[in-house]
Amino acid sequence: MTVFSTLIPAAIGNPGIHGSPPTIAITSPAESKTYGTTVEVCAIASPGRYTVSNTETISSVNCFLDGKQVITLYGSISDYGSQFFVYELINVSLGSHVVMLTCMSSWGNSASAQTRFDVSNSSTFADSWRVLPGTPAVDNAFVVNGTIYSFEDKGIIYNYMKNPGMNLTSYNPATGVRTRQGCAWVNASTENVACVGGVAYVMENYFDRKYNYAFDLATSTWQRKTPMPAETHSELRLTAIDGRIYAVGWTWVLVSSQGYSFVFSNPFWVYDPQFDSWQELPSVPTVVNDFTFSSLDGKVYIIGGYTRGNPAGTQDIPVQLMQIFDTKTNRWSQTTTPTYIPSAAGCSSDTPKRIYLVGSNQTLIYNPDEQSWSKGAPNPTRDTPSAVVNVNDKLYAFGGNYGTDLRYVPFERPAPSPSPTVQPEQTSTPSPNIQPTSTAQNNSPTPPIPEIPSWSILALVVTVVAAGAVRLRKKKSS
Repeated sequence: MTVFSTLIPAAIGNPGIHGSPPTIAITSPAESKTYGTTVEVCAIASPGRYTVSNTETISSVNCFLDGKQVITLYGSISDYGSQFFVYELINVSLGSHVVMLTCMSSWGNSASAQTRFDVSNSSTFADSWRVLPGTPAVDNAFVVNGTIYSFEDKGIIYNYMKNPGMNLTSYNPATGVRTRQGCAWVNASTENVACVGGVAYVMENYFDRKYNYAFDLATSTWQRKTPMPAETHSELRLTAIDGRIYAVGWTWVLVSSQGYSFVFSNPFWVYDPQFDSWQELPSVPTVVNDFTFSSLDGKVYIIGGYTRGNPAGTQDIPVQLMQIFDTKTNRWSQTTTPTYIPSAAGCSSDTPKRIYLVGSNQTLIYNPDEQSWSKGAPNPTRDTPSAVVNVNDKLYAFGGNYGTDLRYVPFERPAPSPSPTVQPEQTSTPSPNIQPTSTAQNNSPTPPIPEIPSWSILALVVTVVAAGAVRLRKKKSS
C-alpha cells in the first residue's frame, strides 16, 4: 500500500478553553461508505490550551489502518489554530477497514477518532471527495472541451494598485496534468468569469471598476468589450446559457441622508457576445445579497442569501428561498428551501439533472424534477470554494480561503442493462411467396384425427338404410 500525504495549515474554529485537550474530527472517509482502492483520509485537528495564556499547537497526527500505523504527519509549530491533514491511501485491499487518527498536542495531550469504510473494485468514489494535490490557488474556473481553465492572479487588483500580470492555468481531469502559461496584462480581477464559444469573459461593475474583457483561448489575446451598464456594489455573479451570459449583482441607492435610508436592488442583465450588447431583464422579486448563483436547463437559480431588515441596511436576515428565472419565458418563480442555505459555490449536471451547492463542510443537492433537496458527502476542507465546475459528471472545486482544490463524484453511473434474450417461437410463419406443398413443409403439427366409436358407425348405417326404405315405399305408392 502506497501513502501520499500533505499538510494544509488552516485557521478554523477556536483553540479551546483552559485546560482543554486537542480535538480531531475525520471528514473523509464517511462512515460505512464504499470506496475504490484509493481512499482519501481527511481530518481537522484543533489544539487546546495548557494554561489560560498558553495556547497549544498540534505537534503530530498519526494514521492507523486496521490497527497498523501507516504514516505520521507533523503539525506547524507556528499555527495555533486548527490544521487540515490529508492522507491518500493507495492500493487498499478489498473488504472492510477501520481508519483511526490520533492527535498529539505540543504539551502531550492527545485525542483520537476513527471511522469504518469498505473497499470494492466496482466503486467509482460515488458520493465522495478527493483532494487534488499540487494545485495553485485560483478563484475562478471554466470548462472548454473537457479541460478546466483558470486565471491565476499575480496580484490583487483594485483601482489604486497595479496588476503585475496573470497566468492562465489548464487542468486535464482525464490525465491529471496541469499546465501554466503567461497571458497579457489586463487591469482586471478574475473572480467573475464566464465562457462562451472558447472565449472567456472577465467582468466587473463595482463602483468605478467597470470592465468587460474577452480572452480568446485559441489566439491568447484580450479584447475590451462593453461593460454592464448598471452599477453594482458587490461582485457580479455570471452564468452562461445558450451562448449568452447572465449577470446579477447587488446594489443600493441612498434616498435620504437623514437616517441613511436606502433602496436595495439586484441588477439583472444579459450579455450577447455576438453583438457586444446588454439587455436589462425583469427585476429579481426578492432582493438578496451574498447568494449562490447557478443555472440548469435554461433557467437561472438564485439560492439563499440575506435580505436587509431595515432601510439603513444594518440588519441582515437570512432567507429560505430559491428564485428561478426561465430564460425562455422571461419570468421569475419562487420556492422555499428546507433550511437557510449560506453562501456557496454552485454548478449543475444534466445526467441526472441536479444543482450542487458546495459550502463550508457541506454539499447540498437539488433535484428540479422532484423539487427536493438532499445532502452529499460534506466538503472535507470546511472551506467554501471560489468556483465549482462539472466535467463528465464529476465536480471540481477550486480556491477558497485556503486554496484547496477538490474532486467530487456525486453518483455512480449505472452499467447498461444487458439486452433481453429473445426466445425462438415454437411455430414459424411461411413466406408469403412460398406455399407449403405437404405437411412436411409446414412446421405446424398435424392435428390428430378424432377416434369414432364402433356403435356410432352401426347406428349411422341403420339410419341411412331406414331412410332409403321409406323413400322406396313412397315411390311405389305413387
